[in-house]
Amino acid sequence: MDVTDFFSGLFSSTVGCSANILEEIGSLACLLGGLGYAASYLVDEDIIASFLAEVVTRGLITLECSISERNAHQTIHVPANEDLSTQDQWSYNLKQKLNKETLLSVSAIFFGAGTLLKFLGKTLRLWQQGMDDQRHFNKNDEIILSSTSWLEYGFIASEALFESTSLALYSSGIAGTVVNALGLPESSQNLTFPGSGDNIANSNSSYSGPIGQKSLTFQFHKSATIPLSELERSAALKLEIEVFANIHALFNYGAGLLFHSEQKKSNAWPAGIAAGYACGMAASFFNRKQRNKRDERLSQAIKKDYQNVEDIELQEPFNPQAGFH
Repeated sequence: MDVTDFFSGLFSSTVGCSANILEEIGSLACLLGGLGYAASYLVDEDIIASFLAEVVTRGLITLECSISERNAHQTIHVPANEDLSTQDQWSYNLKQKLNKETLLSVSAIFFGAGTLLKFLGKTLRLWQQGMDDQRHFNKNDEIILSSTSWLEYGFIASEALFESTSLALYSSGIAGTVVNALGLPESSQNLTFPGSGDNIANSNSSYSGPIGQKSLTFQFHKSATIPLSELERSAALKLEIEVFANIHALFNYGAGLLFHSEQKKSNAWPAGIAAGYACGMAASFFNRKQRNKRDERLSQAIKKDYQNVEDIELQEPFNPQAGFH
């Protein structure tokens, strides 16, 4: 392999890699464009979040203090009965931040950019293929091959357009079908934690779903002896303290997300998938047309070269003295 072949191969690989990157990014953009179109039918969704938390404690804390040397004793009882609760609710409509027209415009931009990138990638690959064909035939067979025709580029442009449309229709159709299957349009979906339970929050609270419960019992006993020599100047005088605690706590909790939509259910999504399949078939058709046109161009060049060789041989006079080779 000489230096020219090395750099030609390197250039060809670089161009091919660039074409692949352009096509992959274009495909992703077309898929996102189709998903955006399907998502535009959900922008009227109301999202309502709510929660409820309650803590109920019942118990008693007892503090006993005594000084044996003075026959002094004191008992203090502190009840630990508390009822604490908090609840709140937030409501949010997607239209406040994103309307349908904006989402459709963004989807159209993604689809257009994706189609352009796929067209550039396929055109770049076709141009690189034509250069490789010319170099191969000129070096190995000394055949002068014509450049890629404008008709081939037209076929590639059509293939890129139908392939991009197919991807967008597939993504929007599948996404829309999934949305319908989940029952999001024209319905209210309530997701709660816990998902189910025997206890249900009362109708006056912000949260109206199942309530989960957890209980905890806290028992504590601690005693300590504190010398009072500093106060009475008597090493024998001591303060004895005992603390008893028995508390039972009950935790009630619940949280939920309510999705409410008034969007009408659409039955056109399966038709979009079918249209995507039809566009995919059209893209394959134009791809075959381009390959057939290339094969025809190569065949004509080879046929023309052989005919030129036959014409040269017929024009040369036969010299019997030259003998046969």
